[in-house]
Amino acid sequence: MIHHRFYKAESALRLDITIQKGEGMNSTTVLPDEGEAWVSTDEKNVSRNAIRTRELLERFSSTNILSIPYNIGQDIEKGSHWAAMSTVEEVDDTWRLQNYEQQGIVSVDFYQQTWLVASMIVQDGDQQMEYEFLDYRPVNGIGLIPHVIQIYAGGQLIEEIQIEDLDVSNIPEESIFKAKTSN
Repeated sequence: MIHHRFYKAESALRLDITIQKGEGMNSTTVLPDEGEAWVSTDEKNVSRNAIRTRELLERFSSTNILSIPYNIGQDIEKGSHWAAMSTVEEVDDTWRLQNYEQQGIVSVDFYQQTWLVASMIVQDGDQQMEYEFLDYRPVNGIGLIPHVIQIYAGGQLIEEIQIEDLDVSNIPEESIFKAKTSN
């Protein structure tokens, strides 16, 4: 099990990785507002390319992890693929919108009581990905956010993300984006 803690202030990013179970090494990756990025482990500090590091770190941002529930409202308004959702059916406690196209969004389930997205199935080539959104809780300044996201490929669970804490109101201290001196 891996624990990630992601911080963002302006354009500065930081990701702390703690290995709680299994193999790997704890690390801290930082991209300051200016200059090169760096990765620090117990053994060493290493400089990294800022552009590539930004791409890597953005994967851990709440905006990326929660992109489907964050953006589904705007996507429904603007995305032409929603017009192809020709079937609506009741499945357990959800409403399922189904698309019989072979690619893209195949189906989306919304919880009947709240209309929050419960799951989405996307077909990309011969790979089918399913995203499930569970344990919605309020987050100040945002609204209801899923705190468990499960990702399936071909019906097999490949990743589970559990959000322990999401705080968008506090700006981290500048000092956490400063490089540590080498040992």
